[in-house]
Amino acid sequence: MFLDWAAGRLATGGRICEEWPSADSLWLPPRMDLLAHGGNVIISNFHDDATHRQLPDRTALLAKLEDAGWLIDQQGVVKLPI
Repeated sequence: MFLDWAAGRLATGGRICEEWPSADSLWLPPRMDLLAHGGNVIISNFHDDATHRQLPDRTALLAKLEDAGWLIDQQGVVKLPI
């Protein structure tokens, strides 16, 4: 549904930058554990954010985008060490 919504609003040649947590975030220490050890972070583990319900599968989403005719210009995983 999101792809249909976004595609209907993009100008010809428009771009979308889509970001979401990686699967690695499921295994990171919770924010409260880091705070207890002096780590000043907003979020660490995927479940630290109460709005997170289910982690989208990156491979499946990319396949759906390509099947829908979207051009994947760039992709990757950003890792920002603490």
